[in-house]
Amino acid sequence: ADRIGFVRGLRILSAGGEPVADEWDVFSLLTAKGLLSAEEIEVRVRTEDEDTIDEKTLNVRLGR
Repeated sequence: ADRIGFVRGLRILSAGGEPVADEWDVFSLLTAKGLLSAEEIEVRVRTEDEDTIDEKTLNVRLGR
């Protein structure tokens, strides 16, 4: 997770172009895409601290 940019405190905004509201949305979307499919999807994330809000897109390869 650290290697692709997932760090503690990230909020996932969308995955595979679909907006997500909570962890169940993320899990459902990844399950539908095939957790072991080796497909690459874009995950849009946000970090916030007291001074800044930063959004970025991470490319995530599902599977092994």
